[in-house]
Amino acid sequence: MTYDVLICGYGPAGEVAANLLGQRGIRTLVIDKSTDVYQVPRAVHFDGEVMRIFQSLGVEDEVQSVSDIPDSLTFTNGKGGILIHAKTRDIPGRQGWPSGNFFNQPMLEEMLRKAAERYPTVEVRLGWALESFTQDGESVTATIRRAADGEREEVSARFLLGCDGAGSATRECAGLELEDLRCEEPWLVCDVIADEGFPYRRDIYQFCDPRRPVTLVPCEGRHLRWEFMLMPGDDPEELESEESVHRLMAPYIGRLNPDLRPENTRLLRHKVYTFHGLVAVQWRAGRVFILGDAAHQTPPFLGQGLCAGVRDAYNLIWKLEGVLTGRFRDTVLDTYGTERRPHARAVVKQALRIGKVIQTRNPLMAFLRDRYFALARFLPMLLAPFLWEPSWPLGLGLFASGDPPSRESAHGNPFDQPVVETPDGRRARLDEVIGTGFVVLGLDLDPADGLDRETRATFDRLDTTFLCVRPKGGRASSDDEVVDADGFTAAWFARHGGGRILVMRPDRQVFGKFDSAAELAGAATTLRERLLGPT
Repeated sequence: MTYDVLICGYGPAGEVAANLLGQRGIRTLVIDKSTDVYQVPRAVHFDGEVMRIFQSLGVEDEVQSVSDIPDSLTFTNGKGGILIHAKTRDIPGRQGWPSGNFFNQPMLEEMLRKAAERYPTVEVRLGWALESFTQDGESVTATIRRAADGEREEVSARFLLGCDGAGSATRECAGLELEDLRCEEPWLVCDVIADEGFPYRRDIYQFCDPRRPVTLVPCEGRHLRWEFMLMPGDDPEELESEESVHRLMAPYIGRLNPDLRPENTRLLRHKVYTFHGLVAVQWRAGRVFILGDAAHQTPPFLGQGLCAGVRDAYNLIWKLEGVLTGRFRDTVLDTYGTERRPHARAVVKQALRIGKVIQTRNPLMAFLRDRYFALARFLPMLLAPFLWEPSWPLGLGLFASGDPPSRESAHGNPFDQPVVETPDGRRARLDEVIGTGFVVLGLDLDPADGLDRETRATFDRLDTTFLCVRPKGGRASSDDEVVDADGFTAAWFARHGGGRILVMRPDRQVFGKFDSAAELAGAATTLRERLLGPT
């Protein structure tokens, strides 16, 4: 049978990709060598932008039921002095959701797989793995193998997505190389469940002790994640014993509850892992793309591993749909790698920098670190790299401006998701009222006013929603108007140097910001020339 898309790997990146393809009615086959969700938590954190993506899948309520928000984040030095203390619930979430969310990965994955079952165009075969593939200008022909009996089958798809993890067979078969950012740090990772009857504070701790750096994260429910850095002379096998884990936990666990002891917990996992910093040099080979850990691997210090894979899927799938349906030029698929690689690389590099702060065993470096954080008490902006609200722009790609996106630019960054009021007085998050296509948003003006016929036709081909956002305190009088309940939209334009109109892509990234209908016509020309195929 011929499919539009073959997904190899059914972890978070593959699950999100399957849901996005299912929403769009794309014939999709998913294979995974495992027959069930891996039942031990690996990733434990996602940010507000990723929760916004879950919202787009219609699973936000389910995800909230298996996630929690910590109360605070504290970094301490080897003497117990506080370097950072931030009330995490107070960190503003510009994507419409809290910036830091800690969750149960097996339950999240089960929910995403259940959600994909809603779509008749998505077929899932568990226990099947990719062996090899060939491709031509029209399709990919893959040989897949069933683990249970060795049966092989050939399947054909127009595109292949490799979501098959760090040891990706897709990446290897495609010959895509990894850039090594030089991180080889072994840590003991432990997941424990605290006994009932021991309530504890939901406070995250990073113990920056040169004698042994330690991370303690209360996750969802009664799940605690511990990470202990291996030191010179440590025996990894001995360190993985339950007795050693309890010994390592003992000096710190009382921070959550003075009565809580290591013996009041049940170990789910205790294993030494080596943290890597790797990013694929190329993310596409013809009709083959890599996503998630197949494309990038990061130390966990920012909690961005799963987040990056989810963003990969959100960036790629709307472009893929446009090409599959003949609306978009094939060349738009090249922007997947040019946009996502710089973003992912910046995330990994920042995680490595934070790792150096956490892991340093050099007394001088530890002293300088402590002075840095002392200065941050007077200049809070210095703490931004250590908190969760992402601020990494995409790379060059499909934007109105030819300038590389930056942290300060409008284009190449997601537009904030404010709470808006509809004409009937209902309060909703912005994405609930703008559909799934392109959006042209006007601040206190109708952005469709004054558009010439060709410009309007271009936006119509893009299934565009036109929306007027009235300022806080204003009134929405028609279905294509809303009121910005908290003034976020006006603040966004002010933060980016003014303007009254913006164009938002289906992945909620800002294509461009404009002052007038004439400038908007220029944006339409760019979209027509770079994105749309012949009429």
